[in-house]
Amino acid sequence: MVNAVLPFQNGQCSITIPEWSIIVNEVLPFQNGRCSLTIPEWSMECNHSKMVDRKLSFHKRKCSVTIPEWSMKYYHSRMVNVVLPFQNSQSRDSHIIQLSAVNSQNTKFNRYIKPARPILPQASEVTGLKFQNGKMYHDDREVQSIGISNALTAFILFLKEIHNTVLVGHNSKTFDVPILINALEKNGLLNNFMSSVKGFIDTLPLFKECIPNQPSYSQPKIYNTLFGELYSAHDSMEDVVALRRLFEKISPSLVLKSKFSGTYESVMQLYQHRNCTKGLLTTLRPLTNSKTITNCMATKIASSGLGLSHLKLAHKRDRQQGIENLFTELCGHPSKARVTKSKKNNTGNINLSE
Repeated sequence: MVNAVLPFQNGQCSITIPEWSIIVNEVLPFQNGRCSLTIPEWSMECNHSKMVDRKLSFHKRKCSVTIPEWSMKYYHSRMVNVVLPFQNSQSRDSHIIQLSAVNSQNTKFNRYIKPARPILPQASEVTGLKFQNGKMYHDDREVQSIGISNALTAFILFLKEIHNTVLVGHNSKTFDVPILINALEKNGLLNNFMSSVKGFIDTLPLFKECIPNQPSYSQPKIYNTLFGELYSAHDSMEDVVALRRLFEKISPSLVLKSKFSGTYESVMQLYQHRNCTKGLLTTLRPLTNSKTITNCMATKIASSGLGLSHLKLAHKRDRQQGIENLFTELCGHPSKARVTKSKKNNTGNINLSE
């Protein structure tokens, strides 16, 4: 019902609303600059508590929230887009070697970063970046490079120059943002960063909705389609400038910006879930190494929050159907199984005998 994060403090809420006319009603009944809105409790469950604060006082499964009118105007007038791609290798655990951004005032940020480990030849071929004898080279031209901590600190200061920053990136939700959060956490800068941004917008699904039926939605392809020209796609600075131009060309409505945006709290949940999944996957290696289960099935099991110890416990409780019941139990949505709906080979091929 409500497509916005409601940040409650001391029982009061200041809410940012991209465009109410689509989300709730044609016209909200504002009086003296305020409006009361009733939120059904199920909206929390359906949206994994991202929409409203779980501490809200619900009565008969409903809660009334008073929203100040000025918050809508404040959000509209102060929303700032910062485009953020950066160069790295192909893994989400990769180190950042170039970090670039450009804001709505066309102020640019670009730092080359000394790699924590050697840059693979394949990555150098793609990015044009090399690090030899303590020096960084971009397309065989020496460039100044700094440590990752100093680069991230400078980036945070850049973000703080403008309030209520929203980071915009292409495929950022699943790629750029997790890599950035990983680097910030390792360098003890995550809290400082989180206080500097409002959230992010992922342009990959946004472009798919705005420009349907394209053969490819890679950023260079979309850029060539709209502008009939190419750019140096693997130069991080060129990439952000191109994305900003695309974003301005497509000019998505506030509704679409909201639809494909997210808070960094939600990204942190995803990031923590991935770390948890990675840890659980390691416990399942004996089963994948012995080809008892496939790597794909192991990933499904770990993503559901289960590790080898959980499977052993289920097997111990019921040797015939323990694992089958665990895998097929319904979670959240009435038709969604925890791991798989299929009962075939859930237990027969998994030998967990001590």
